[in-house]
Amino acid sequence: MADNSRDDLKNYVDRLFAGHKSAESRELKNEVLGNLEARLADYLEQGLVYEEALSKAKGSLDSVDDLLPDRKPVYINRFRLELLQSALLYLLIAWLATIPARILPTGIFVNTALALILLILGILFLLGSFRMKGESREAAAPLNSKRLHLFRKAAWLIWILYMALSAVLNTLKYFGSNLWFGRFPHVGGPYQFALIVLNYALPLLTLIIPLLFGKACALAEKHGKEE
Repeated sequence: MADNSRDDLKNYVDRLFAGHKSAESRELKNEVLGNLEARLADYLEQGLVYEEALSKAKGSLDSVDDLLPDRKPVYINRFRLELLQSALLYLLIAWLATIPARILPTGIFVNTALALILLILGILFLLGSFRMKGESREAAAPLNSKRLHLFRKAAWLIWILYMALSAVLNTLKYFGSNLWFGRFPHVGGPYQFALIVLNYALPLLTLIIPLLFGKACALAEKHGKEE
């Protein structure tokens, strides 16, 4: 019976820790298994049958999210609402910055698309604000802060690479032949100049993405739930 109980609990704990392979997680996993085995033994000593004791031991711990060292509980609805507010602010700045670009077809498309996204996010923000009351405001959920910081670093790295690639491709597109033949770059009038500037500038709008990841990291700290 002892071997069976350990196997049953080990399989259960394995499922709880699925996807968590760090050294800290392995140490915590062993500790959790030991605690559940002790709890199961107590229930058996109290006279419960094995199946009932096992079910009660498992029911005492249905998640390890709050126990993992790389996760911390945050007031999740506050976190989401303020992150949405930051996204609205960044997009509003981007929309205002692209208004002069409406003199060109590409600029009209980008500015209109930003306006539509702003409208959708604005509605979501208002709905979230109305629901932010009582228990909803105090709702907490675990957030993997370590993974969030890794995503932020990856977002900045990808953005830098994207901007560099975009600059190279635009340079080749508009000045490639001049550079190839050693001629001074030539711009054929104000319209082409505006088009070139727009194509160099529009990729800067993607700066919103790494900024939001950085904001998410800051908000995770701000709205962390004190244990």
